[in-house]
Amino acid sequence: MSVEGEEILKQHYGKRGIVLANSHYGAGKSIPVLLARKGYDLASVDRIDVFSELKWQEGSGTIDSIELGKKDNDFVLKSVFRMKKCLKKKSLMHIAADGFRGATGPFYDFLGKPRQIPQSFAEMAVTTDSVVIPVISRLYPNGDIKIRFSPFILQP
Repeated sequence: MSVEGEEILKQHYGKRGIVLANSHYGAGKSIPVLLARKGYDLASVDRIDVFSELKWQEGSGTIDSIELGKKDNDFVLKSVFRMKKCLKKKSLMHIAADGFRGATGPFYDFLGKPRQIPQSFAEMAVTTDSVVIPVISRLYPNGDIKIRFSPFILQP
């Protein structure tokens, strides 16, 4: 595993809430696990809890799973409250920003089809005075994973 741009994350970690805006491209589910192994505590927003059953080594960070439920479930206010609480505590929150949740946001051409990108992750950052750091991971044929934090940071 290699990490590019970790200094961007370290600049804000523990000082402000951080929304790690990931996409469904790449090895996105690996990002919370690899960051926890590096000692970071974080929350991960997903439709189901995929992290609670993992066995953690001593010295690892923790992952708090924030479940949204399956796609066709009703709006889950409790999950939104937990996300806001996480960011207000100046914590780190990982979310797939291009997910299918949320009813507002612009449409972009994606692989020849229009795809709506919800704005909820940015609205959450603004309301909690948090920063948004884009992050992407790539899985290579040999099994290596590279995480890259973007120097572009959205700050309210």
